Amino acid sequence: MDSAGTRESARRTTGRSVFLLALATAVMGCSDDPTEPEIQDDLLEPPVGMVVSNPVGMVVGASDVSMGGVPRSSAADVRLIYVSARPGTFPDAESITITNVSSGESTAVTPVDGGFDPVALAAEAGDELRTDVQLTGGGTIAYATYVPEHKRPRVVRTIPPNGATEVVLSVAVTVVFSEPVDGNSLGQGGVELRNDGVPVEGTVEWSEDRLRAWFISAEPLEAETAYHLVITTSVLDLQGDPLEEEVESSFTTASGILSVSTGEYHACVLLADGEVVCWGDNFYGQCGWPAADEVLPPQLVPTSLRFTSITVGGLHTCGVTVHGEAYCWGWNGWGQLGDGTATDSDVPVLVAGDLHFRSLSSYSHHTCGVTDDGHAYCWGRDDYHQLGPVPGESCILNGGSWPCSKTPLPVGVGLKSLSVGGLFTCAITIDGTAQCWGGDHIGQLGTDSDSQIETCSGYRCTGARRPVSGGYTFVQMSSGWGHTCAVTPDGAAYCWGNNNFGSLGAGFSSYNLRQATPLAVVGGHTFLSVAAGGDHTCAITTEGAALCWGQNQFGKLGIGDPVNKAPEPMAVDAIDHFVGAPDVSGSYSCAITAEGTVYCWGNNTFGQLGHDPASLEMSYSPVLVPLR
Repeated sequence: MDSAGTRESARRTTGRSVFLLALATAVMGCSDDPTEPEIQDDLLEPPVGMVVSNPVGMVVGASDVSMGGVPRSSAADVRLIYVSARPGTFPDAESITITNVSSGESTAVTPVDGGFDPVALAAEAGDELRTDVQLTGGGTIAYATYVPEHKRPRVVRTIPPNGATEVVLSVAVTVVFSEPVDGNSLGQGGVELRNDGVPVEGTVEWSEDRLRAWFISAEPLEAETAYHLVITTSVLDLQGDPLEEEVESSFTTASGILSVSTGEYHACVLLADGEVVCWGDNFYGQCGWPAADEVLPPQLVPTSLRFTSITVGGLHTCGVTVHGEAYCWGWNGWGQLGDGTATDSDVPVLVAGDLHFRSLSSYSHHTCGVTDDGHAYCWGRDDYHQLGPVPGESCILNGGSWPCSKTPLPVGVGLKSLSVGGLFTCAITIDGTAQCWGGDHIGQLGTDSDSQIETCSGYRCTGARRPVSGGYTFVQMSSGWGHTCAVTPDGAAYCWGNNNFGSLGAGFSSYNLRQATPLAVVGGHTFLSVAAGGDHTCAITTEGAALCWGQNQFGKLGIGDPVNKAPEPMAVDAIDHFVGAPDVSGSYSCAITAEGTVYCWGNNTFGQLGHDPASLEMSYSPVLVPLR
């Protein structure tokens, strides 16, 4: 077993039996405790999706569970309740505080997709609980309930969620329960995964706190196949009570290539089986092979880890594994690998902090991510406060000492996704609005306000999360070296920051002028996704067309023409239909076609187009990347 497997097994206990599993949708019932007191007239009853367990004893190994202020020295005498909410229970919540009114103990949670996984609070049956929900648009809603004497366990959520598509073939199917369950009951018909009614062979594992279970298939799942998960009433809690009702969910697996990500001089793709293929410059091992000039043709990263997403930075690469852990490899001069060192690595190293991520983003010298519980973290270069408000440490680089962090620093909560730029970071909040922080010398933060602005190396900067002007809501965002572009729910695109060569797509260029408020991308297009690079931008429309604008050095716009720049969207040459999200760097661009192939265009000095630079120096039109 590799080191990742050893770490994982240290946190989870493996079920003894090979068993079968099948997938579905949770239906939550009402409380089965007939003795609950009535709610006060001035407070609301909680939504049905919120679950409060009956008191249970402290679970051995539950060190990661919030204790609501209870000293761990007295944990053996503590009786806990677990409070959770299914996704969608609190759709407009920004933060939630749960208070045991009877004792004064409280705990705060950050909702993710309108719900939250179980949190523990010391309580006894009959204690009054108050739940205060802070809304994204302002205001608070308060709910009251009482701790029941008896409550059967429920399923809070499954990963993948019901109806998910494009699921990696090596997925660890996850079930989150409302309270600790008996691990032995999970593998005795408690959880089954089925393919066309036929049970899938695999093993069950569970977390030390008994709140989560994972089904691990003995073999990779089949591509483009519907799977069904069933969690039956054979699952028991620690008191021997069965699951309140059977839960079913379903998902469909992916095929081919899931995503492409570009760095300064190398690129990688994520395959449906969770493997990663990289090519181009490998001087620091950023392609996952022993450091060398180039990796050509494209090669699989030699690791047993399987990933659900990847992101390529300037000279490093990171990914989220099927278990939610973050691994990075490549150059580490600024600590951008997040492993607590400044040592380069040609093999994936685990990001410190025992964090489990939903997504990651990286650009040149820093990396950021959002965890499963809705917290955001950043690590790497920090000389413009691009890591956020918390100060880090110092990295010795080029004979000098520079602000950095070699481990993840907390940015805060309330963020749905992050987009890392050159010397700044932007995010989409849970209500869809945008915030940015870090360097702001050319308008990267998207606001003209001087509030909380300071000076870093002679330029504007801030570690505070600044709202982007205009009040727009966005569903997708991408930050480049000096500008950001984002797509609204109706498919319009807006950009702000550096517009030297028309990279904002507004129909004009403005050399060395701050564009601190969002400009609409011209042309009347409806966009699915957008990708910002050094001085250019590319996007995919709802019709599958690839459009690029901005600087055209090396032919990175892919328009088949050596024109210097294009300040408005231009069609990429030769290819009719692209899917997913493109990705662009400072000097080249890549995208995935509807046929599942990858094309790149622009600079090929280090083989970043997937071809020997001796035979192809650059390309003004897309060229096929020779993947396996």
